[in-house]
Amino acid sequence: MRGARGAVDRRGAAAAVAAWIELQTQARSAPTVKQQLAAIRHLFDWLVMGQVVPLNPAASVRGPAHSVRKGKTPVLDPAEARTLLDSIDISTPIGLRDRALIALMVYSFGRIGAALAMKVEDVFVVETGHGP
Repeated sequence: MRGARGAVDRRGAAAAVAAWIELQTQARSAPTVKQQLAAIRHLFDWLVMGQVVPLNPAASVRGPAHSVRKGKTPVLDPAEARTLLDSIDISTPIGLRDRALIALMVYSFGRIGAALAMKVEDVFVVETGHGP
C-alpha cells in the first residue's frame, strides 16, 4: 500500500508542477516559462542527488511550445561590414584595437564577451604559401 501511495504522491507532485507551469504560461512568455521549468528541474535534480526527495517530479512535465523563427539580432551584410570597418580611424592604437575587435566579431560571428576573452594562443593561423 505504501508503494501505491508513493506513486500517487509522485504523480500528484508532477501534476502540481504542471499546474504551476500552466498558470505561468497565462502571465509570462513561453521562453520565460521554459526557463523557470528548467530551474525547477535543476533544483529537484539537486534534491534527488542529495537524497532529499526520491524522484524529480518536474522531469516529466513538458514546457510550453515555442520556436524561434527569426532572431532579434540583426546581421550586417558584407557591404555594411566593410563600411563599418572602413569608418574606424586606424591612425591611433585605440582605432587599431577597435578595428581588430570588430573585425574579429564580424568574421567569427562571435559575441563581445567571447572576443574579449580570447588569448593569442586561441588564434590558429593557416599558412597558405601566398605572400611574402
